[in-house]
Amino acid sequence: PRSRGLGEVYKRQVSAQSTWGLSQDKFGGKMDTPEYYMMGIDEAGRGPVLGPMVYASCTWKISDNGKMKKIGFNDSKVVKKEMREKLFEDLKKMKENKEVDFDVKVLEAEKLSNRMLRKSKVGLNVISHNTIIKLIKNGRKQKPFLSEVYIDTVGVPYALKHKLDEEFKSETPTIKFVVEPKADATYHIVSAASIAAKVTRDERVQKIEAEQKRKKIEGDQKKTQKEPTPNIEKKGNPTKQRRFCWLWIPSRQSYNGLAKQEHHSCFWL
Repeated sequence: PRSRGLGEVYKRQVSAQSTWGLSQDKFGGKMDTPEYYMMGIDEAGRGPVLGPMVYASCTWKISDNGKMKKIGFNDSKVVKKEMREKLFEDLKKMKENKEVDFDVKVLEAEKLSNRMLRKSKVGLNVISHNTIIKLIKNGRKQKPFLSEVYIDTVGVPYALKHKLDEEFKSETPTIKFVVEPKADATYHIVSAASIAAKVTRDERVQKIEAEQKRKKIEGDQKKTQKEPTPNIEKKGNPTKQRRFCWLWIPSRQSYNGLAKQEHHSCFWL
């Protein structure tokens, strides 16, 4: 009875370790070394006026990185639309097969507006940093042995890296953060995240444009423009899908006879 009790305790310990990324050949066998993971993070839609800003993370085993490079992931801005969509479908299939994992966070224009224009304003860089931290925390829950994270820079690279080092300094194992400009063109795992973010955003924008066309047919809009640009009115009525705080908009406000704003100010219409 005593040996069975100890055996049950050992089984529970082995089971607990297995859930954290460890495995064993059979009960009582030698434990394998943990499988470490890497993550890439990128965004789409930070600059456009119409539609959401989308962040995505992609995660796979460090040992699989060489294999993943052969798939053809690249910066979504230089990949044609058809190829982006194909690569995104490949990502979905690999996720189903548990070869990769990816997570997408959609930040709607209205939500960004509310944060940036409320009394205690939250800047776009802060919103981006907080979203990146959430993606990493979610990834660490799924893959406790996540040990490398590559990020396309937001603002000053050192500032974001320092913030992440401080946020995760007590984590075990330690996470190595690489924050660089053009990381989506340098690291394939960031390229994969870039693809996920871009295709997700494109799908959302297509729905917005389809809704605009529907309203035009129904006569809800008196006139539309060939390309979606913000409606700038004296009252500054915001719409849910259009950001009313962007660098080029203040100059247009001045042109329309509205109050002049400094170049760096944020007012969304």
